[in-house]
Amino acid sequence: ILGGERPDRGWLGVNIMSQKGSNSTIFEKNWVLDVEPGSPAALAGIRPTKIVNSAARLEWGDAIVNIGGNDVKTYEELQAELVNRVKGEQVAVTLEDIDGERRVVYIT
Repeated sequence: ILGGERPDRGWLGVNIMSQKGSNSTIFEKNWVLDVEPGSPAALAGIRPTKIVNSAARLEWGDAIVNIGGNDVKTYEELQAELVNRVKGEQVAVTLEDIDGERRVVYIT
């Protein structure tokens, strides 16, 4: 808290695919649907899920599974971790692809 006010919140610059109403376990993660150009997520190389042809075949991007050492299995958990971050803070973000391969990126 600076001067009685909370600093600006951290921002990733992603949209997350909804987990609601699906009975498939593939949707039990925070899949990145869109990455805003020039955002911290774009600069870190976070990959969005894309529709790649007219047959609507999905090319899975990254799922956010951990922020700052804390697992985030639901959108609510993801939001709770982000609300505690401040602009300019560096945080480790663990990503997982459709094959279960994980990688860590650092976002400021």
